[in-house]
Amino acid sequence: MLYVDSIIRERPIFEALLLWAIRDDIIIEVMMITLLSRLMRLIEEEIEKQSENIDPLKMLVENISLNAN
Repeated sequence: MLYVDSIIRERPIFEALLLWAIRDDIIIEVMMITLLSRLMRLIEEEIEKQSENIDPLKMLVENISLNAN
């Protein structure tokens, strides 16, 4: 699966060609698993980015409230 993932990363068109040209269920399943794992990584990265953005905002609000007191 890592090999397939590295091929896709290097040549994105390979993904479409492989799904079109090869009808073997195992290959298609491996491709789907690979695509789903890439999607999960992207979602995890986005969640991390959003949580990083929330922390500074929370700190700013806390600082403002402390300065107001």
